[in-house]
Amino acid sequence: TIKSIGGSYSRNHPCVSVVFVSLINFHVSYEQQYEDGKFYARILNEFYEDIEELFLDPRFS
Repeated sequence: TIKSIGGSYSRNHPCVSVVFVSLINFHVSYEQQYEDGKFYARILNEFYEDIEELFLDPRFS
C-alpha cells in the first residue's frame, strides 16, 4: 500500500535492506581500457554476492 505523508509517499516492504558503500580510490584503480572495464564490473559483482550471502544468513535476518 502507498501512504501519503505530508505530501510525500511511502511504501511498506516486508523485507528490505539498504547498503551504502564507499569504494575508496575506485576511480584511481578503475580503467575502462583494461578489458573494457569488465574486470572491475566482475569485482563489484563479487562484492555484491558476498553482501547478499550475509543477508541470507539467518543470524542477520
